[in-house]
Amino acid sequence: MKRYLLITACLAATLTAGAVMTASASAGSLPALYECAKVKVKGSGKYNKHCAVEGKHGTGENDYEIKEGFGKGKTFKAKGGGANLEVPTVGGIDCQKSAATGRFTSPTTGEATATFTDCEYSGHKCKSAGAATGTIVTNPLVAVVGYLKGMGTESPQVGASFSPATGEFLATWSCGEYDFSVTGSVIGEVSPVNKFSKEAVFSFRQKAIGVQEWGNFEEGGEVIGEEHRLKVHTCENCENLYLGPYPADEELEIKAKTEELELKA
Repeated sequence: MKRYLLITACLAATLTAGAVMTASASAGSLPALYECAKVKVKGSGKYNKHCAVEGKHGTGENDYEIKEGFGKGKTFKAKGGGANLEVPTVGGIDCQKSAATGRFTSPTTGEATATFTDCEYSGHKCKSAGAATGTIVTNPLVAVVGYLKGMGTESPQVGASFSPATGEFLATWSCGEYDFSVTGSVIGEVSPVNKFSKEAVFSFRQKAIGVQEWGNFEEGGEVIGEEHRLKVHTCENCENLYLGPYPADEELEIKAKTEELELKA
């Protein structure tokens, strides 16, 4: 299957943390991250280490509780494969590798920056300002989690929407005499759900060529919030947008190594 460049990340992560919307960002609501936290009073918890088994009182195996939280908020790294950003009437921007760094900033939000290397367009090497030749780097991104489908069921699907932390540009770069920028936001599905794991997988897919699989969050089966789509512009030094916006879609899976957390939904 053709792979498309996630200019926003990966999240990632990056992988990786997105647009502030949806009721999921309110305290105590789902979906949200949960941690296996050690209790202050020894023996007063319910679970053993990793919260996999309920511990028996008096055995020293009940020193942990599951509570809403995102661990210590450590920086994590994410990796993905090569990809290609396809823009109608403009063509493809090919990159061979992708990566991201990021961290969770709350049980429902995070932040990330993605890097794409060995990038070319129409025979020209691409680069963001200040980056090495062939390297595209996104601006700082933020993300928020929300339901994609199945809220209240045994098999819910959860996503993260990525958007610029400040300003309107997710990324800007040049390929020879060609200058590009990306605006908008994009949703990727997050897994695993309802399971403690040290790995978070962000999957950005298409349901048809040029049609992103997820464009909105939902709540109780009803679509909520604005549509999340990427838009590519050709620009002069990326200060004045003068062509586009062109819709852009991508397919990419990126994996982040994180603290052991559970995305409850």
